[in-house]
Amino acid sequence: MNEVLVPFTQGAIETLTTMLGLEANLGSDERGEDCPLAAYVDLQGERTGRLVLSFPSSTASFLVAEMMAVDLDEMDDELLHDGVGEVANMIAGYAKTQLADTAYHFSLHLPSVVFGEDEKRALVESFPVVYHNRIDTEEGYFEVAVYFES
Repeated sequence: MNEVLVPFTQGAIETLTTMLGLEANLGSDERGEDCPLAAYVDLQGERTGRLVLSFPSSTASFLVAEMMAVDLDEMDDELLHDGVGEVANMIAGYAKTQLADTAYHFSLHLPSVVFGEDEKRALVESFPVVYHNRIDTEEGYFEVAVYFES
């Protein structure tokens, strides 16, 4: 695993286990088939980058319901988008702390959320360098990808 990706992956696992009390593990390198929801945070440093978390809708809904302490039937699009954006922000913040004294240190922008495969592709088409991992939870998986300009 690339030294840049490790803090983001650790941040994802730490966020889920500490903040949500869920079991989370590093999953396979396989990309998920159906991850239409993406939360992203732009990273500004010596190299411009972007953290992108991609979720199947069911995993995102479960994680946000757990985080916001609401029932799944109370979930609406606004709450879902706010929740996955906050998950991305927490993971990016963890990684920022871990990379603070390295050549990969960065500042964060506010998180944003998009829905749909075309929108996700548009997020990353200008970033040729990617590091990717999958995080598995008891209720599904999501993908952590870090993109950098070359």
